[in-house]
Amino acid sequence: MDILLINAPFTIPESPNISIPTLAAYLKEKGFQVSALDLNQEFFYHTLTPKNILNGLHYATEKFCALNRSVRMNFSEMVEYYKLFRLITASKKFAVQLSAFRSGLIGFQDFQKMMSGVIDFYIHLASTPWYPEGVIRAPVFIYNSPFNEFSGQDILDATERELIFSEMMRATLKNCLTPPLPKVVGISAVFASQIVPAFYCASIIKKIVPDVHITMGGPGIFVFFRELKNTGIFTLTDSLVMDEGEVPLESLLHELSGPNPDLGRVPNLVYLSEGKICRNERAPLPDMVTLPSPDYSVFDLDRYMDSREKMRVPLRLSRGCAWQQCSFCKTTLSMVKSFQQPPEELAYQHIKHTIAEFGIRKFMFSDESAHPIVLEYISRRLLSDGLSTNWIAHTRVSRLLTQERCKLFKDAGCTKLSLGVESFSNRVLKLMRKGITCELTDEVIRGIEGAAPLNLYMILGFPSETEEEFQKGYDQVRHYKDAGLIADFQYSLFTFCYGSHIWEHPLEYGIVNIKYPEGCDLSPDIYEFESSGMPRERVFELYLKLNPRMNVSLKHAPEYLEINGTQEKIQFNLYDIQAIIDKKLTMDMSNSFISILQRGDQSGLHINSMNQ
Repeated sequence: MDILLINAPFTIPESPNISIPTLAAYLKEKGFQVSALDLNQEFFYHTLTPKNILNGLHYATEKFCALNRSVRMNFSEMVEYYKLFRLITASKKFAVQLSAFRSGLIGFQDFQKMMSGVIDFYIHLASTPWYPEGVIRAPVFIYNSPFNEFSGQDILDATERELIFSEMMRATLKNCLTPPLPKVVGISAVFASQIVPAFYCASIIKKIVPDVHITMGGPGIFVFFRELKNTGIFTLTDSLVMDEGEVPLESLLHELSGPNPDLGRVPNLVYLSEGKICRNERAPLPDMVTLPSPDYSVFDLDRYMDSREKMRVPLRLSRGCAWQQCSFCKTTLSMVKSFQQPPEELAYQHIKHTIAEFGIRKFMFSDESAHPIVLEYISRRLLSDGLSTNWIAHTRVSRLLTQERCKLFKDAGCTKLSLGVESFSNRVLKLMRKGITCELTDEVIRGIEGAAPLNLYMILGFPSETEEEFQKGYDQVRHYKDAGLIADFQYSLFTFCYGSHIWEHPLEYGIVNIKYPEGCDLSPDIYEFESSGMPRERVFELYLKLNPRMNVSLKHAPEYLEINGTQEKIQFNLYDIQAIIDKKLTMDMSNSFISILQRGDQSGLHINSMNQ
């Protein structure tokens, strides 16, 4: 084996990410022997067991009763109390399934079916004993870590602790890393939430096979680690790959196979040499025309929580973005600026290959913005070949999105077409450099007349946006949904990120008094700053109303809670707790969940029993 590619926790348990299958296909075509391991899949496989779920439910009831009988709770105890109340209440809906778990007579396939659509509930339950550490979906699963993923020192400190995934990682890696050993282990971190688990994984590998070269890449690395200064990171990994990994990994494997390997000859690589961090020149991207279809066979597809019939996998119809001008987007990074659009037929052949080879028919076209003409070609070919598929895509607002085309998309299997609208203020759109107007968006959406299931992406809190501008946009999208012109919409919270025009030129957008997250020496997204328009506290408040972080608001708080057949009188006012949590979250959006808990405790937030 030449290289072992590892996907770090946490993403989603239902299907694999595209990054490793893409790299594996490229390297195999170049003649390398490649294997892969999805530690995210393994975490859910090992954690979501009847035993762990039932242990979690037992812990939840015992802990809730202990907190409920206390006289006073601090902030972190309030949050745990509230979460436990919600979990115990929700468990009543799953009484039949939980009873089946207790019987111990169900096989893995039956267990998989029971997990379908309710993984969120069961992973909350199974991870309850680890509170405040845990795993939540938002919308991929993210890790509530005791350590800051944007702090080099915290990443190092995490490797000395026993964490929710430690036992699984040690056992899985020990079984996997047996002779013949690979020359290279490549660890992928697509999301920021994967950073701590990725480096933890590297630390375990270093102990098992210290001489294997470990490299790390993916957007979670090359976005946030570009300004890395902490040399201690290289005690865990030998190198980092910036931007796309195909050519750097090919070069690294060739270099390490030679008699005198020199990391200085490997493009896109960041590594330590004589105590200094070295950053190599960037390699040109391979032409997408030459790239094979992602090889999803590197993973055991039958171990994911979704069957192949239900599984949705990503495919790229293009690379980068044709527009490349949005001021809030990572337009200076290769992932956006290096646009390539291969012939439509090639993209279609990749779809056919994935259907024929893996039995998968549900796709997410993961382009920055899929071109309507390409989607039209693919739709016509799918229909003419009689291939039944289900696919989703995102694209730009354009007059190319006609009613006729959108009907064709739907007929060919499109179940969601997302449009990056962002705002219904022409003033804000101009600052965003979107290249569209409110009038154009309205014309396109009304012209489509619901022929395709449209989903609108909106941004809340862009610098200088007023509450009146936000409300106008919100009223507009609500009107579209009520009129049946769109299927749904989502608001994301504006943050400015590394690689964007706003990051490089904040004063052009009136951004001042930037508050960088405490203890961070990497390049995290920035939440807190001052600008004209809505105060950030008001932005956070509106965002939490649109996207509640503590599930949904209480509609009914009972006086008693049935636990193990007995009535437990609720001693604390749940509405007061909910109000305290919402207020604290509004004031502290830029920090991690666990940091918010710690800061809440330090600030003296508490609540007394109603019966004190």
